[in-house]
Amino acid sequence: MGRGRKPLPKDYNKLISEVEEKIVRYGKRIEAFQQEREDLMDAKKKEEMESLYNKVLSSGKSVDEIINSVHDHQETNVNHRRNNAIQK
Repeated sequence: MGRGRKPLPKDYNKLISEVEEKIVRYGKRIEAFQQEREDLMDAKKKEEMESLYNKVLSSGKSVDEIINSVHDHQETNVNHRRNNAIQK
């Protein structure tokens, strides 16, 4: 009865080289995806800034008035949280 073929010896250097090539290839793909993500995030930020600016213009208020309003609103929220924490 036959015992089958003997396994061929592995060429570890070749296998290691192939894996290293894959690492380089996939590393380049990852870099490309990271750049694509960065570009999309920049485009999103630009679009959001344009939308915000258009809303400021359509509000009839100046940029300084909007900034002061946001600042005052933030201070009100901070004071409100402090008061709630003191009451507890």
